[in-house]
Amino acid sequence: MKRIWYRATAALLCAGLLAGCSRLMTWTIFDTVNLLQENLGGGDYGTDWGEDSVNTSTDYLMEGDNVFELEPYPLSQGVAPILEEVDRRLGNLLDSRFNVDQVQLNVDPEGNVVEASLQVTQYLGTEPGFNGGFTVRWAYETQILTYYTTGTLYSNDPTGGYNENLSADFLNANLAALPVEAIKTIMPDGFTVRFTAFSRPLAGETMVDMRNPPQQLDMSQAAVGAYGTADGGPQWTLVVEVPEDWDQRLSFCYEPAVPEQWIGNPASYTRTDVMVADTGLRYTRDWGETWKALPSQYSQLAQDCLDDYTDITRSSWSISEEEGGPVAFLLGGNDATLVYSMDDGGTWSQMNLGSTEDATLDRRVARLLPGGMGLAAAGGNWTMGSGCWRALALTQDGGQTWDNVSDTLPGERSICGADITEDGTLMISLETRTEDNWPEVYVSTDAGQSWTPVNMPWTDAELEEVYWIYRLDSLTHTEDGWTARFTQEPMGNWAAEFTATDLTGYWQYSGRVHVQS
Repeated sequence: MKRIWYRATAALLCAGLLAGCSRLMTWTIFDTVNLLQENLGGGDYGTDWGEDSVNTSTDYLMEGDNVFELEPYPLSQGVAPILEEVDRRLGNLLDSRFNVDQVQLNVDPEGNVVEASLQVTQYLGTEPGFNGGFTVRWAYETQILTYYTTGTLYSNDPTGGYNENLSADFLNANLAALPVEAIKTIMPDGFTVRFTAFSRPLAGETMVDMRNPPQQLDMSQAAVGAYGTADGGPQWTLVVEVPEDWDQRLSFCYEPAVPEQWIGNPASYTRTDVMVADTGLRYTRDWGETWKALPSQYSQLAQDCLDDYTDITRSSWSISEEEGGPVAFLLGGNDATLVYSMDDGGTWSQMNLGSTEDATLDRRVARLLPGGMGLAAAGGNWTMGSGCWRALALTQDGGQTWDNVSDTLPGERSICGADITEDGTLMISLETRTEDNWPEVYVSTDAGQSWTPVNMPWTDAELEEVYWIYRLDSLTHTEDGWTARFTQEPMGNWAAEFTATDLTGYWQYSGRVHVQS
């Protein structure tokens, strides 16, 4: 049935919203949890589907097309009428702390909203909720609202999260402040209002400065900067335009609610992130606000990863969040080469981990901590008879010296994940031949000279439908004990976390989270 097709395509439809056009990396979309997913067949909820697969109920929303009776309303009300009705039909599950990331409102000649689309993320409702958000599109003419759950970078990056600049109240206040009557005089046939999180005009671009809003508007005056020009600083922006007419477009700029949070683009990048293009590799530690480039002499090493279709996944780079902190990238085709800097690109070094010969180097791990501890691990694909190539090197002095401990590695399969803590504790994951690909896990407290196997309760993760968690993503140690996170990278975005008070003792499953691959 068509409603089942909607479930399968919802994630595909939101892929373009999350990936970002400038990123040439492979991005996998987050799994989505469908509202009322266990009751899609109707039954107790009285699903009433017409021949066109439109949910004609006015009691709740389902993914896909829903009848949505909402009259045109003044632009000054913002998105409140839509969100209020959506919340009511979700069962009042909408938490007050969510981000409105994208909005487009089509306004008729009278100044009333007649069509709308928006994306809301960081949804924190109780079950049956979801960790991502939703997108809606509504049109008064058809009385149809199309609703989908979506994934979001916010749900996997705790440093992104809720942002007061993206609150519905702040958005609505700024929409209400637009000089609608003045806009109607220069766009008498109607107009569109757009908002995109973290967008702002470049320095020197003309704008309408809403700190001193004009009472009248003239496009020729706006074109010469009579209403203001951007200085490149934080500017919260609404774009008002006549669709498909570039000469009829104005940027209305406001003071952000929290200027220090209006940086980068947490909707598209995590706090520490990379961008790979034909011009080489760049990295950021502030959600894309500023980027630094890997020196050009290493560009071919980055390109080799793409040429071999192995990509540069999150495990293959390490970027300290501290300004001026260390960065490291495990690159290369058949030759695994670590490129690293302890001073954020002030000086660079490289270390060759070895050659895979005929094997595909598609398992890479780089970690370099501010205190000097670090590792580089790599693995090739396993073949019958010849086994697999794998390597592990450690440093305790910020990369001045490296110890290759590949010969001490336990097991026989490829190393696919590794991490090190500031006290030198190591944990690695090795691939296995099991049907659900749970890895073998080992720890070492003597710089890789000996290894102790660790048993993880994988079946507990299965009960929460977390499968194929084969790569160790991180190991952290606090006064409360140990936390190990295993991911599906690069095949998916679920991660399972396990905790223990004793490193080699009993581990328990503590839940699943989203991470970015």
